[in-house]
Amino acid sequence: MPLERGGDCQQIHRVQRKLHLILTSLALAWLGAACSSVPPKHVTSVPDTDAPQSLPTNAVAAVPAAIPAIINNLPPAQVLTNLATNGAIFLQPTNRVSSVPWVELGSVLNRLGGNLAYPPNVEKPVLDWTSGRNLVRMTVGTRQAKFNGQEFWLGFAPILIEGRPFLHPLDVEKHLATLAFGRTNLPLTRPRRVVLDAGHGGDNKGTKSVLGEYFEKDFALDWARRVKKRLEAKGIEVWMTRTNDATISLTDRTAFTERAGAELFVSLHFNAGSVKTNQRGIEAYCLTPLGMPSTLTREFEDNTAQEFPNNAFDQANFEWALRLQKALLNATGTEDRGVRHARFMGVLRGHNRPAVLIEGGYLSSPAEARVIADPNYRQKLADAVADGILALPRNHSPTLASPAPGAKPEPVKPVLSTISDGLKLPENP
Repeated sequence: MPLERGGDCQQIHRVQRKLHLILTSLALAWLGAACSSVPPKHVTSVPDTDAPQSLPTNAVAAVPAAIPAIINNLPPAQVLTNLATNGAIFLQPTNRVSSVPWVELGSVLNRLGGNLAYPPNVEKPVLDWTSGRNLVRMTVGTRQAKFNGQEFWLGFAPILIEGRPFLHPLDVEKHLATLAFGRTNLPLTRPRRVVLDAGHGGDNKGTKSVLGEYFEKDFALDWARRVKKRLEAKGIEVWMTRTNDATISLTDRTAFTERAGAELFVSLHFNAGSVKTNQRGIEAYCLTPLGMPSTLTREFEDNTAQEFPNNAFDQANFEWALRLQKALLNATGTEDRGVRHARFMGVLRGHNRPAVLIEGGYLSSPAEARVIADPNYRQKLADAVADGILALPRNHSPTLASPAPGAKPEPVKPVLSTISDGLKLPENP
């Protein structure tokens, strides 16, 4: 029977939505003021390297008095009107419901701090923003970007107008501001109660390993159990959406987490792709912000006008995804497939807390499927997730909510011995 959230949580969510809309309006007003009050800077060419570095800056000429009303080749947007007097230009993205002003990147970064540099007279220049020892690298025309060498996906590709880079304000708010300042309200702290969601289960086996009759649901459950053990040893209360091979709906997973009163939700999965392409690597997903196109749709409708309860935690979701992805990459040395956004993932939508989904590798890749089948490797994955959480400072607030009446975690039941003891695989992949 599906579990229902209480009226108090619904009231909290309504307040959060109102605050989110107010903060977004203030952010756009702030960006307009930033572009009008801060002179833009010159840009200069820098070496093509991922290492953080200090870059010189100089002043540039003012925004030209006139910008063409129609500028070609600017996917995913087309110009409606321009506002050259304050460094912003109004564009109508093809997948948005209303026009918003794109902002000149140099002016925005002046307010965020640090230096912006890019080579002049290049059709699709690399844009390097350095702040202290941190480097954010973006490229005109592509949504893929890097933060200190770690990949993440923007909502919109940066564009070049009259030789200067412009960025969508949603990317400024949801990505760059988070990288500069952390969350807009409170910094991340170590959660005191976590829900771990072992993906799939029961009749829903998930993806099948290319090496034989081994399934995602079993690997994910073993991974979650290992994370639980590490976190509980450090005093964190851990609940699991499933403790055995059970079929549980996405709605029930969300409702269970709500009743548990968790401060963080982490869903653990393994990936699959075309055997011909032999895709490999780790991905971290968070819910796509309102108004932004998703990184991954899997042919589902991607309605950018949809808003969900978890969108109140967009910045925290992104920061958690970056943190856990970095820990996993450091532990495994595997390929970085980036922090991405998806709207179709129902297991993330309804949470009133930060929520992240991790794809721990490709069971469709013979080489990666083999290491995933090794319990020592799964322990590396578990240690990485735990370390990413435990590295944060403790939360000393006394306001941790008690679980809802009647909500109790089930005792952990043993999983398949083949998973706990390691799978017996053929010698050659």
